[in-house]
Order: sequence, then C-alpha cells, then structure tokens
Amino acid sequence: MLPSDGLHAIGLAYGPYNCPVSLALGRLARLTGRTEAAHRHLTDALAAARRVEARPRVAEAHFELARLLGPRNKAGRDHADAALDIARRLGMAPLGRAVEAWVGPTLTVRENEIAGLVAEGLTNSRIAARLTLSERTVENHVSRILHKLMLDSRTALAVWHRSRHTG
Repeated sequence: MLPSDGLHAIGLAYGPYNCPVSLALGRLARLTGRTEAAHRHLTDALAAARRVEARPRVAEAHFELARLLGPRNKAGRDHADAALDIARRLGMAPLGRAVEAWVGPTLTVRENEIAGLVAEGLTNSRIAARLTLSERTVENHVSRILHKLMLDSRTALAVWHRSRHTG
C-alpha cells in the first residue's frame, strides 16, 4: 500500500469515493504500534479528505487521530470532539456511538461545573454557597457524577476532572 500513499481509493470506475489511502496506512501503522508513521499518515488523510470535501472521511481521520493520541491528551480530545460533531451532523450513528464509547460518559454543563469545584477542593456547602444551590442538591449532583463516571471518591473525581481539562 505504501506506493499508493497520497492517492485516493475508489472501488470501481464511476464508483463511490472510498478514502485516502493514507487513512488505511495510518490505521495499519497505529495497530502495529508505529506511532510516528501513523500520525503522519493520519494527518495526511485528514488533509486529503478535507481537500476533496469527503466529510465522512474527515470524521474518520479525526477519530483515528484521537485514538492515536489518547483521551488524556487535549489534541486527542479535540479530534474526538470534531469526529463526534461531524458524525452527528451527517447522521453517522455507528461512528458517533464508537466515538462516544471511546470518550466515555459526558457530564452536563452543571455537572462539569460542580466537578470542577470538587477538583478545586471545595466542600458541598461551599459549592452550594457559590452556585446558590441547596447543599442537598449539590450532594445529589456529586453522587450522580460519581455514579455516571463509575468513580468511588471525590479525590478520584478531582483526578478525572484534571486529566480531562489539562493538556
């Protein structure tokens, strides 16, 4: 396949567009642990798919880059967000589900706000005072967040939040 790098695959003459060959090369390189080659091929695939306005392939290239970079890497999360956005807009349900499963559960805006305050070390009563909520409401939010993320402590939540919001 390497001699075909930089080309685009089309199944048959007058058939539907398949993808940049570099997307397949990037996937293979990622699966075989050749990180640098995978990054180069997938970046090329993203640029090639954008040039020909193949939005489904743009989404796939973003997702492959996200998987290569990892969920703890800001660039990886950005690629996942881009893939999910395109998949939702184009109705690519299988890709959307795959990205959501890879990214993990997402928090609501309020839950994310409370998780951030927990990560800062605030108690439930301090969070309640800052957000003008009842302490019981904050307790419910924290409990729901811990359950949703399958975490067992506020410390684990703080670590999770910091890993998602720092490069």
